[in-house]
Amino acid sequence: MGKKESSDVKVFEIESKMSDISIAVSEILKSSAQLFSDLYLLEIAVYEAVFNAVEHGNLEISGEEKELLLQNEEYDLFLKKLINKLPCSKRRVKITSKVTEEKQVIEIEDQGKGFNWEDAMRKAVDGEGCENDKFNGFGLRIIATVFDKVLFNKKGNMITLVKFKKKEMPEDNIEKNTDS
Repeated sequence: MGKKESSDVKVFEIESKMSDISIAVSEILKSSAQLFSDLYLLEIAVYEAVFNAVEHGNLEISGEEKELLLQNEEYDLFLKKLINKLPCSKRRVKITSKVTEEKQVIEIEDQGKGFNWEDAMRKAVDGEGCENDKFNGFGLRIIATVFDKVLFNKKGNMITLVKFKKKEMPEDNIEKNTDS
């Protein structure tokens, strides 16, 4: 008979509003504190994943469109207008966070068309498009660095993030004396 794993599951459904992202991320991190002592990078990565679901998923803003709007300092105004227009105003992001004794699994699903995640992840991991004057790819690169596993559904509108609790072994605390 296997060991029964207890878990803490939280499910959120948020509107495509920036204020809702911060609230959801804050709630997810409350559960994360059970496993991880340093939540700073985890918070940034989760925020990026949820923000991407809203921005590129539900609002269907392409990376190129975002770059152009940012260069012209029109991005914030564009977001405000788009969030209130149909069909974007009706779309939601579903976030499920499951914490067990060994790991945290976060699923984020938007109602957008999806994207070519294989190409985007390859570029992000390779650093393509992450030049100093561009924003494309930084979020995915952070996500890939912070989480132990990053999975997408085929369509590209759902990401699953997995982070395992790191176990410190007693031998990790022992250093050899090289002064003989």
